[in-house]
Amino acid sequence: MKISLEHLLQQVSVIQKKYDDLAEYSGEHYNIFDILGVRSDELSHSSILTNLLDAKGKHGQKDTFLKMFLEQIKSRFENPKFSEYINSFETKEAIANKEVHIGGVNFETGEGGRVDIVISSENGNIVIENKIYAGDQDKQLLRYNNHYKDQPIIYLTLNGDEPSNASKGNLVIGRDFICCSYKDDIKNWIEKCIKEMVNKPFIRETLNQYLILIQSLTNQSNNNKMREETVNIMAKNIDSSFEIYNNFNYLKTNLFISFIDKIKDKLSDDLIVDYNPQAIGKMHSNIAFKKRFWGNIKILLYFNGNNFSNVIIGVHEDIINPNLRESFTNAFKNLNFGNKALTYSNWYKLYSYERFSNINSSEFWKNINSDGFINSVCEDLEILFKTIDKTIEIK
Repeated sequence: MKISLEHLLQQVSVIQKKYDDLAEYSGEHYNIFDILGVRSDELSHSSILTNLLDAKGKHGQKDTFLKMFLEQIKSRFENPKFSEYINSFETKEAIANKEVHIGGVNFETGEGGRVDIVISSENGNIVIENKIYAGDQDKQLLRYNNHYKDQPIIYLTLNGDEPSNASKGNLVIGRDFICCSYKDDIKNWIEKCIKEMVNKPFIRETLNQYLILIQSLTNQSNNNKMREETVNIMAKNIDSSFEIYNNFNYLKTNLFISFIDKIKDKLSDDLIVDYNPQAIGKMHSNIAFKKRFWGNIKILLYFNGNNFSNVIIGVHEDIINPNLRESFTNAFKNLNFGNKALTYSNWYKLYSYERFSNINSSEFWKNINSDGFINSVCEDLEILFKTIDKTIEIK
């Protein structure tokens, strides 16, 4: 018998509570990476992966993890040249490094930058661009490809997303680089590493903790039984399930608009807040904050991906004033609102916004209109306002 939408949601809530209680009893929710604030911190994930991929890493397992990683990803390369490259890659003495500097960024020549992870051996390098929630930079993959000529590049994201055209330029997926995901590739690799460490409890349990974190980040239920029970109820109520699915984005849009309205109420009257309610949350949509005397300068809360994903924040101007660039660079030198400062041509300063790093989780949407979250975002904006005011005043 079909049930109402409200009853369907209640039944799913009952299932979720049952398994939440079981997880609490088992201690599954106690995750050391979450406690340390690593959850969506890109640099921390790069540190974990770098050490595992280093044949001389602190894990002491030599090239075991690296070989298993290469086995996981090598079939993705459609270019035979790279398949052979991976097969012949010398792993025994390979060293992995993070945040590898390859020179100052030059957008015109397509050079420079800082590469997240580089695995180096006697016969070459393997490059990994690691993305959790951060957006792409202009000509990012193109710059890396120009530096590491004829060497494989892996574009790693939570769900295996493709890089933007601005980042990859004329590079072709499969031929010049591959896309990998935490959801499948890293999860499967870590699972194999865990099996290999069956007699090494410290390493095994650390990897188990990391696996649970990855599953949480990629919205993969840790309990298949909970998923099965939920799907069984949905299967008996397909119309209601689709009604909920079809309205889910409207729910997020309404919650986000309410969030913006509360932000506006807390900010000063001389501040202009501008956005398109019809486009909110879609790729390249934004919420602009500005003061009248700023001219064309504005703060943008910007969606660099679809469906409320890849939120970045920074100071933007359509045509950058070269006389202000150095002043803004100095003014923002010690400010950081995200895991990684980014570079785009029309931004003075740009960050992947850490307060929105878990925007794909239910926790985010439950708390988006709470006083605590509203106040924390307002505090960030006030810092940006004062920094811009002072910078423009100095000039």
